[in-house]
Amino acid sequence: MVVDQVKKLVANGYAEVVLTGVDITSYGPDLPGTPTLGKLTQSILRHVPDLPRLRISSIDSIEADEALYDAIASDRRLMPHLHLSLQSGDDMILKRMKRRHSHDDALSIVAKLRSLRPEMVFGADIIAGFPTETDEMFENTRRIVTEADLTYLHVFPYSPREGTPAARMPQVNKRVARDRAAILRAEGEAQFQNSAPAASAESKMC
Repeated sequence: MVVDQVKKLVANGYAEVVLTGVDITSYGPDLPGTPTLGKLTQSILRHVPDLPRLRISSIDSIEADEALYDAIASDRRLMPHLHLSLQSGDDMILKRMKRRHSHDDALSIVAKLRSLRPEMVFGADIIAGFPTETDEMFENTRRIVTEADLTYLHVFPYSPREGTPAARMPQVNKRVARDRAAILRAEGEAQFQNSAPAASAESKMC
């Protein structure tokens, strides 16, 4: 059981535990009682009071449940940082990726979380040069970086995987994809540097 494992880690001196995995917001429906990521988070915080810090890794934000929002709002031991499985800021590219969120969905979720925890910071996974991505579509992704104030970007150019639907779509020139990835990385670094003074001031107040 996850809670028991966290208790063991804390007993062995660990100060921070990270909940991680593949698509962790889909946790629970195959388990007794059909728990959710949010309920698991609340259970850890409730039953392991000596845990100093709990962190959640990359999530599919559209699947975040209300229990997770409640935990973020109510317990300061849950770190105010989330890494979003964003992938793109363009609705058509998101649709072709078969993602469940839109550009506006991502912005709404970020705004909701910041209303609960104003100090919340966000990272994101982004793919540059996904098949059929035009300059205009790429600009929509660039735009969401600043609109959502993303400060930790994990950017990589699209690489085709044999047998996938995307591999059969019209491909973006590899050099163009690499150039777009470089642009996003530079803008992510700029976002991070712009946020550093505020983070430093906040740490001095703690």
